[in-house]
This record gives sequence, C-alpha cells and structure tokens, in this order.
Amino acid sequence: MESVAAHLSRRALTGVMTGLILAGCAPRGPQRAAEHSTPPSYLRSRGAGVAPSLRPTSADLSVPAAFSYTDSEGETSDCIFYAATDVPVGLVVYLDGDGQPFHSEGNLDRGERSRGGLAGAGGVVEAASARGYDVVSVRAPGDDGTWWLEDQDGKVHYLEQALDYVVAGCGATTDRVWLVGYSGGSEFISQWFFPAYAERMDGGGFVLFGGGDAPDSSTVTFSDDVKERLRLNWVTGTRDVPSDSADGFDGIGRARNSLAYYRSAGFRHTWSEWPDDDHGSITEKFGHYVGRVLDAAASGK
Repeated sequence: MESVAAHLSRRALTGVMTGLILAGCAPRGPQRAAEHSTPPSYLRSRGAGVAPSLRPTSADLSVPAAFSYTDSEGETSDCIFYAATDVPVGLVVYLDGDGQPFHSEGNLDRGERSRGGLAGAGGVVEAASARGYDVVSVRAPGDDGTWWLEDQDGKVHYLEQALDYVVAGCGATTDRVWLVGYSGGSEFISQWFFPAYAERMDGGGFVLFGGGDAPDSSTVTFSDDVKERLRLNWVTGTRDVPSDSADGFDGIGRARNSLAYYRSAGFRHTWSEWPDDDHGSITEKFGHYVGRVLDAAASGK
C-alpha cells in the first residue's frame, strides 16, 4: 500500500475537499460511516446526564457516525464520531492538516487508506479506541480548508460549540480531553484553541504532529492548575524543514519554539520526540505516538 509520504506532498490538498466524504473503520473490517443530519439515536442515548450503564451494546457502535453541525453564528461543517465499545474514559479530538486529507479518507476501504493518519491501520482511532477513548474528527469550517490560516477566532468558537454538541449528542465524556493535531491542525491547537479551551479541560492535554508554533504570549495566560494537570506533547520529524516544503513551512522549528514557550510558561508535564521523519512520513506513526502518550498519562509517568 502506498504511504502518505509517497502520495501526499507536505502541503498537499490545500484546496477545500469537495463533497462530504465520510467513513471509518470497524473491528471486523472496513465499514463506511452512516450519514446522519444529527447524531443517531444509539449515540443520543449516551447523552449528557445518562448513566454509563445505558450505553448501547449493539454493533451500531462499531460503525462511525458522520453528521454536520452548525454553530450559533451559522457556520457549518461535519464531524465523524468513532465511539468506544465500552464506557468511554475520555475524548480524543482530531484536527487535520490543510485540505483535511485524513478526515476525508474514510470513504476508502481500510486497505486503501494511508497507513496511520486518522483511521488507517496504526492510526489515531485504532490507538485511542484500544484504550477506551471516543474519537471525533472535525473538519475545519469555512472555505479555506484549513484550521489556522483564516478566521481563527471564529474557528475557536465553532470548535468549542461543536465539542459541547458532541458531549450532549453523542454521550462523550470530557473527563480527559486530548487534542491531537497534524500540521495546520497542530498550529491551530497550540496557538489558538488550547489557550482558549485549556481551563475547560479537566484532564488530558494535546499531542501535536508536524508543527504547532507558540501562541502570542502577550494575549495568553494559564492558571497554575492548568499548568499542573494537563500534559503537552510534541512529535515532529527532524527532516520537517523549510527545504523539504514547497512553501517553506518549518515544522520542526515551529514545534521546538512551541515547546520552549510552554515550558517557560510553567507547564510541568511536557514531552517531545524528534524522530528521523519528514512532514509526510510522520503520519504513519500517529497511532504509535498517541498510544504512548495515553499510556504514559494513565500510568502517571
């Protein structure tokens, strides 16, 4: 199977992906997500205020649910929700890179998807689901197909409301929230969304792949409690450098800058790894690193 490094350039798919391409994976082989205008009833039965024992046990939970969400400002995008098969221990939120390539791969059979990524073999969903987490992937709203280049404040507002909707409509728990980003998704998390949302996170943190620069320090403050309870993680390849990019994107430089910022801000649980990868090849290892981070957090390391 062709790797993402071979068939996606590091800033590939910079235009908005056309159409709503929605699907996911199931334990017994590739399945396509069922499309819904709102979360389906088997997920709504898990909603806020419902005891975990009322979670459905049918095979419905093995099929990802795809639905759209419109926020209070009229902005609309789509979500894919991958439900844990038991009582969830937390929620992994995936934000894709420019063009949303991995969010959009779900219509392919599992063997045709890029290895790793969101829902390919060895991807985010596989690692998170094995550890009892629900996963939601949210497509960047707006016309630019990116999380970080335009209207960042509007996208912060959209994602905050979308996650509230996922909790109420899908029965997700926010006891532990992990923000997982790739490329432009990482930039959005580290610079805008995490600074705005961190106080609402009871546990978890973020895992940033392929970049994620520091926020504007003059406009951001964090409480001591947030600095103690949340865990921040960076994984970017040493070959993710401007000379490897058509547009001069410096993934490793941005990630290291962000790590230095958050450490200097007083965050007590930070971790980084810089493997021998470029911007594309790192995507094949998403599940490996997400699993390591979740395991370390569970063990208190």
